[in-house]
Amino acid sequence: MRADFQLGPTVAFQRGLIIECKWQDVGGSADEKLPYLVANIRERFPMPAIVIVDGHGMRAQAVEWLRRQVDGDRLVGVFDLGQFVSWLQRTLAP
Repeated sequence: MRADFQLGPTVAFQRGLIIECKWQDVGGSADEKLPYLVANIRERFPMPAIVIVDGHGMRAQAVEWLRRQVDGDRLVGVFDLGQFVSWLQRTLAP
């Protein structure tokens, strides 16, 4: 299993947290890989994960599909960069 970032245990995430980042600046195939990412999170990641998606090239429908996959257990959030900063301050800041 490979992940972009892995945080150790926190008050909010006692098993730790994985952060996956997907950037797509121009149209392409990155958003076509999102189902594979969700399957990995659900089947292989040893702890909950969030996904940060940003850039102007990601298809809106793909991002909306990804957001609908949030289950609050394995995939706990999907954010753009601004949403992530806000979530981080509310959730992990002391």
